Amino acid sequence: MDAADIKKLLEKERLEKDVLNRIAWDDRLDGGDFEVAYLDRIKKGLVKVSYASISLQGDFFMSGESPIPVHRIREVSFRGAVVWAKRRAVS
Repeated sequence: MDAADIKKLLEKERLEKDVLNRIAWDDRLDGGDFEVAYLDRIKKGLVKVSYASISLQGDFFMSGESPIPVHRIREVSFRGAVVWAKRRAVS
């Protein structure tokens, strides 16, 4: 699969948690190919971590010793190409 195929597969996933679960449970996907970008309030910007280095625990994911709320995820990349981005509310 290439990035366009992955993007098509993940575009129907609206929630961050659903994207992480799809990567975890879909046999066609290798977690080592993905990177997660989340909003870090202390660094005031996006931080990218390898999907393989995190673990999902309820509404949080663990990056090292730090629990991070799943809602802070902004993008998921596949081999450097963004394949999922959080939708913004239009007002």
